[in-house]
Amino acid sequence: MDKDKTQEYIKGRWEDWYIPGLGDFVRVPNLTPMVDEDYLTNGLVEKAAKLVDDYIMKLDIKGLSSQTFRTAEGLPLLVYVVEPSEGIT
Repeated sequence: MDKDKTQEYIKGRWEDWYIPGLGDFVRVPNLTPMVDEDYLTNGLVEKAAKLVDDYIMKLDIKGLSSQTFRTAEGLPLLVYVVEPSEGIT
């Protein structure tokens, strides 16, 4: 995509995709160990990570794959890779 098409694509999804997605994400009470002692065990980190992953996968980007890694403490780290391809889907 060129710059103008990219900006048009983003503007076209801003109100009905990005803003609602951000709202869904911040509604998950996913805090930190300083505020929530059950941070690593209450499932909210996983819920927030799944919500992000679901939104990204719904973008239906050609060649997109994801993998989740975990820190020693158990925090999920989502990694996304877009394989090179020709053309736009």
